[in-house]
Amino acid sequence: MKKLLLLTTAMFVLFGCSKSDSGPDPNDGTAAVSFDLAGIGTQVVPDGQVASDGRTSQGPRTRAGAPVPLDENVTVRVVAYQRTGTNADIASDRYVADMTYVAVKESSGAIVLKACTIANDGTVTVNASECMRLRFGTYDFYAITPGLTLDANHQKVDVNHGVDYAASLTENVAVALQPGGAAQQVALTTLDRKCTRLHFSISRSHQNVLKAVFNSVKLDKIAQAPASPLLGAAIAPGANTGSYEFPAGTFAELNETSEFLSSGAGEVLPKSEAAFDLTMNVSFNEAAAKELKAEIPALSFVPGYQYCFGLHLKGNMLELTLQVTDWNAVPEWDTEIGSPGASFIVNVGSWTVSGWETSVGGQFSPIIAPDSWTPSEWDTDIDDYFAPIIGPGPWTDQGWDTNVDDHFAPIVGPDGWTDQSDWSSDNVGQKQS
Repeated sequence: MKKLLLLTTAMFVLFGCSKSDSGPDPNDGTAAVSFDLAGIGTQVVPDGQVASDGRTSQGPRTRAGAPVPLDENVTVRVVAYQRTGTNADIASDRYVADMTYVAVKESSGAIVLKACTIANDGTVTVNASECMRLRFGTYDFYAITPGLTLDANHQKVDVNHGVDYAASLTENVAVALQPGGAAQQVALTTLDRKCTRLHFSISRSHQNVLKAVFNSVKLDKIAQAPASPLLGAAIAPGANTGSYEFPAGTFAELNETSEFLSSGAGEVLPKSEAAFDLTMNVSFNEAAAKELKAEIPALSFVPGYQYCFGLHLKGNMLELTLQVTDWNAVPEWDTEIGSPGASFIVNVGSWTVSGWETSVGGQFSPIIAPDSWTPSEWDTDIDDYFAPIIGPGPWTDQGWDTNVDDHFAPIVGPDGWTDQSDWSSDNVGQKQS
């Protein structure tokens, strides 16, 4: 009898969340809601230009760009707020519900969202039979990935370095009774990345070096973590008093067919324009590891972009170069520094190679002179060199020193773009009952 009761209960829940079935009493003034999500953005696309997916951008621009499907097992939290006014306002609108989902690949290859629970240790359990039920009305849906825990007011999340945090706002959705009482499908707005990706690589630039690997990479004087943005809002650059060391396993030693000897990438919080310290522990061939320290001149980390740092052995120097690309682009270092194009390359500085030592197997490894880091001489800030890509900047600890549109004018034109989830400071406050 117990088994039958459990089975009946399970069937009832599944029945209530099916896309085609009515579920609980369709006359109770509520509807089941399920969600579709195209994916996460990887580009910033100017008005009138064609993205990598073939679409031509039109009208107000968002930072999302061309979306790609979520990876399997990525979690998403969807938060429902009911409108109390004309526009979405998380400070005054009424929180109603939230649920977590996980990206699952179906047999067709499509990525879909399945309801799930996320344990404190990060364990994900799929609960495909569950769904969100809402009373009829107008709602705004805030989606974030990963499915971070909400604060007590259901308005903010804590975001740390190392998290590929993205968010979107799907506005003004009328939840109503569907034909036959079926679940209402809501297409969520493409997620917009709110952090910055850093990519590090060692190029195959010297015949004597056949093997190299990053043992560790650490940054100091960057944004303090965690940041606590409002749902859907940008992460405001805070004080540059933080640090972050990339986790073990981030950087791999690659095989002889790979473009780089070693590479890896991870996410950091956006930061304002300021100098920061970079420490890399690197091994060349079989020689003892070398610690490379550098103070990187004033540079901001703008969300949604990938900052690629490359090490290149050239003669008596070990150069550190930088380019800024779309999120998932593979850096190309075989173009001339300063050359025009989609990716601008600048020489950040170099260490002196004072000689070569013979290591195990007769291989030669560079001897890097201690404290020999020499930054390149700039006639302007590094940010200015990347202005055609990221906008003229700079960022300040309080946010932008002018309208965001003005910073991106070289790309998006004078009409700028619109971050659908950007909130004015007037909207920050306690939720009203």
